[in-house]
Amino acid sequence: MNAFFSFTTFRRCYSQKAPKPKSPILHRLDPTRLRSSDHLDISSLTQSRLFVLREILRDDDYEDRYTPVVFRYFKEKGVQHNFPPRTAGFFYYHRPPSLPFTAGAIRFRVAAVNPTTFSQGNDLLGPDGSPWEVSLPRLARSRPLIRQMLLRERLVTLAQLKQCGTLMPHANSRPPRVLLQHFDQPFPVSFTGQHYIQIVSGGKTYRSDIRVFHEQRKGSNRYVYPYTGRALLRYELSTLPQHQTTPTVVLRIVKIIEPPRPTIPGYDGHLPIPIEGELVQRAGRGHVVERHPWCRKLTSTPLRLLLKEEEDRKGS
Repeated sequence: MNAFFSFTTFRRCYSQKAPKPKSPILHRLDPTRLRSSDHLDISSLTQSRLFVLREILRDDDYEDRYTPVVFRYFKEKGVQHNFPPRTAGFFYYHRPPSLPFTAGAIRFRVAAVNPTTFSQGNDLLGPDGSPWEVSLPRLARSRPLIRQMLLRERLVTLAQLKQCGTLMPHANSRPPRVLLQHFDQPFPVSFTGQHYIQIVSGGKTYRSDIRVFHEQRKGSNRYVYPYTGRALLRYELSTLPQHQTTPTVVLRIVKIIEPPRPTIPGYDGHLPIPIEGELVQRAGRGHVVERHPWCRKLTSTPLRLLLKEEEDRKGS
């Protein structure tokens, strides 16, 4: 068996059973099997340090051994941010019913202690307003204990884990911040710089680099980013009159996370300021303010594959 998926690689010898750790124990991830003892309070913690009881995994080499598993909220500019206040509930495995298994992820449901109220709770959100989660492709590249739990509870199969392991870059490569797994999935961007997005379609991945909130004046080879800030964007199939003959995608600003602020004193507005709910606009290369939507033709691009998958799901 591939060493990557070998779940007995951490072998040590102990003469006595380890004492029960002070941190909570992660017993299960199946949302249909949760108990009150699975309820955890991670309010304002820098990291959620849990322990997995090896006995749960039925690993004879580690019977009654406790091994730590750490979940973190998010990191930005080298700074680790705490989980929000009043964050109490359940870690669980989420599998979107209408999407491929590659869209599965560990999430945290903020809910009352009684697991029967699980459906009435809300998933913990990240700073960009989308659900906080650790995706199955990322779990397949790390977190061996979590992989074991998912297998033990029959939430995934070994074949699915192996396939998910191929969707991420090499372990030494910088992972993408976004795994785009359905066409209209919102994804976060900042108003400065270029963004690396990994598109997942048909069990394969495609790299996509996106740079939208910039301008380039005529006679200059330099990109200028006139605003700081962040937003959630979403691809849409264009219904604009100029795109009627050729399938074309545009970008919608779903939510402003951090309001745009000019980076250039006295900026002339050559690139229109991003506005929540509207399409992303582009600036022309001339000195006259030109407003037209950012757009890309749908030919044989991965986005076309994503769109077809979504249309097939809706059709079925």
